[in-house]
Amino acid sequence: MLLVLAALAFLTNWYAPTIFFDMQLMLGGSWAVLAILQFGWSGLWVGWSALIVTYLRWGHPFELILGSFFLIWLIIFIRRFNGGLERRDNGRIVLAAIGFWLLVGLPAEYAYFRLANDTAPFTALGLGLKESVVGIANTTLGLLFFLCWRWRAVRRGEATIPVRGATFVTVLLSITLPAILISLIYSENLRATKIESFYWIMSQRGVEWALRGYDDGDKLSRTDPYAFQLLRADGSVTRSDEALIRRLEENYERQEANRGRHLGLDLYVPRAKMPVLRADQISYWAVTDDYRHLQSDQLQGLLTVYQPAQSLVALLDYELLLPSFIILFMLLLLGALISEGLSSIVDRQFQAVLHPATGTDLAPSRIRELDQLVGLINERNRQVEDLNENLHQLERTAYELTENIPIGTYTMVQPADGGLAYFSFMSKRFLEITGLDREEARSHPFKAFECVHPDDRDEWVRKNVETFETGAAFDEQCRLVIKGEVRWCRAESTPRQLRDGTVVWEGVIYDITEQRLAELKLAASEASLRRILEHLPLPLAIVNPAIGGTITFLNETFTRTFGYTHADIPDIAAWAKQAFPETTYRAESFTVWDAAVIGAGQEDGIVPPMEFRIITKTGISRDVIISAVLLDDALVVGFVDITDLLKAEEDLANANRNMRIAAEAAQLGFWMYDVETGLDIWD
Repeated sequence: MLLVLAALAFLTNWYAPTIFFDMQLMLGGSWAVLAILQFGWSGLWVGWSALIVTYLRWGHPFELILGSFFLIWLIIFIRRFNGGLERRDNGRIVLAAIGFWLLVGLPAEYAYFRLANDTAPFTALGLGLKESVVGIANTTLGLLFFLCWRWRAVRRGEATIPVRGATFVTVLLSITLPAILISLIYSENLRATKIESFYWIMSQRGVEWALRGYDDGDKLSRTDPYAFQLLRADGSVTRSDEALIRRLEENYERQEANRGRHLGLDLYVPRAKMPVLRADQISYWAVTDDYRHLQSDQLQGLLTVYQPAQSLVALLDYELLLPSFIILFMLLLLGALISEGLSSIVDRQFQAVLHPATGTDLAPSRIRELDQLVGLINERNRQVEDLNENLHQLERTAYELTENIPIGTYTMVQPADGGLAYFSFMSKRFLEITGLDREEARSHPFKAFECVHPDDRDEWVRKNVETFETGAAFDEQCRLVIKGEVRWCRAESTPRQLRDGTVVWEGVIYDITEQRLAELKLAASEASLRRILEHLPLPLAIVNPAIGGTITFLNETFTRTFGYTHADIPDIAAWAKQAFPETTYRAESFTVWDAAVIGAGQEDGIVPPMEFRIITKTGISRDVIISAVLLDDALVVGFVDITDLLKAEEDLANANRNMRIAAEAAQLGFWMYDVETGLDIWD
């Protein structure tokens, strides 16, 4: 956030609006005041981001130094002389800003511009007043931004805004903002009038010089020296001061921005880098008029008039800058005093309402709305007393209910300073389940861990410590040893943070011994059943049709028979692709199988045996009879490999056939040769 504010401060000053001639209202310091109010000393980085623009723009480090002292003074004021950080938004930071600029900033600015820059007294005073007004305005805007910042937290219920600070800012802006806008608009109109008059005077002086026949009239006025140049259509040039105009062409450049804000009035500034105020003193105005359409020999061509810029700049500063900022400074001073007075009155009235004598009604207020509020609060106080009595009765009822429910309840408190957590409440049932003594557990919280089974104690302590450190909810179970008997319990609690930072866990504890024993018995049964299925001599697989035909179990016999592991066939799709590689046969087989499974689900859950040809992992074809039983969300599938049986049956059939043929041959008395078996059959 500090980086964002620093960027805003820099950009606000870099693109500051220009008033009068070249005075900029650099309001980026308002973001620095916001940062100081919010982050303290770290806000200086934002201030320096705003102040560095002054050095880059004007070429001198004085404002950077003075501005840093100003921001440091504001930090010291809100920490040492304003009642602490919790009162930093009461508005008096604006008074601190006014005091600084009145006693330190304005004299320092005046002395610097007079001594270091050789600036005219009225200009130095105007510049000092301008910096003072900007500094006070930045402080006011920064306070306004801070109150708006706090408003976000107010809406979430995390902070409040004091009536004194809100009143101070509202009154000050209401008084000064309209007056400042009116003053600036009036000054801008007056500036435009002066510029227009100056432009026409320069044009007229050029015409006078040309009509006099281009004599040596480079100083028509001893106080305002002029230089003239006439560029004719044939390329010839007549100049009144060759040396000056050549110096302007070689060492000066035309300002890209229209500083005078008047079309046709150009400003030529030195190419050499120097402070703006110094450059203004040696710059030149230039007015160029086009008289090429005239028939006069003396005036035909482009006529340019040059005049030093200092006279007009001084005029604007004297007649506009100094009076305007005197008025603005006085308005800010007057507005701040009025704001301080009104906000103090309102604050005292609210304090009288908010801090009544204990056990008595509030005193009446001099403000009508607050007086009505006082009456309303007095009535509400009486209602609150009745409500408190009802709450006490409700508390007694809740306590009796808590003490007699079949599960234990407790409250664990973690202090805001990070001290040792402790029990603030333990119900009777809680003590029965844990076997603890109420007073001993309350005064020595670690005693509560002594009832935990030694094998579970370290882990139970670690989980509790982790919960206290993170402020998370707690839901764990462990074994307890109560009077030599091992019991299982489960504790659940939910944290609740108080305004002072204290965390309270309100929880329940209940005996789950019977449930835990049942779970252990069930787990043992499941383990035993799994061992039986694992070593069953029949290939077996368990499939969950509800989650994409996932294969959840394959026994060892299945892997020995077909070669596939669970990693090879995690689901039915993988099984079908590998065990039934031939596409047509796969489609036919699974059409029949799926129909049988659906039918089993609609009837008794038994899938009748069906014969399929399966390809093992090693590529061997096996004839298998597959049947299944559908149990809730599991399909238990059994496999019977009949490959050897079918081979034996085939061999037996061949033997029977050969015996029959031999018998028939013996009866006929001739020799026969069996083509299929390659055997001779004799009588």
